[in-house]
Amino acid sequence: MRASNNSDVQVCMDNLLKTVKGEVPYSREKGIKRNIVDLPSDAAKLQIVMSANECIDSYEPRVDVRKVRPQSIDEDGNLSYTIMAEPRRQ
Repeated sequence: MRASNNSDVQVCMDNLLKTVKGEVPYSREKGIKRNIVDLPSDAAKLQIVMSANECIDSYEPRVDVRKVRPQSIDEDGNLSYTIMAEPRRQ
């Protein structure tokens, strides 16, 4: 966890997308679906986008997601995203 700026919207979205469903004890539905890793790459990309949209819409009330685009996977298997979002109107 960071020493500061933990409540920043971008930090919260990043944390949500690094969380796998089932990881959070009292919120088992929070995060990205874990079965995506076994899918073919084209199907996985679609599932990642759908799961990321669903996760951010459900758990980050400060933004409306316009587009989520998976970017690349590093040598440790971590996936990076480009997220286009705008502040949610009150």
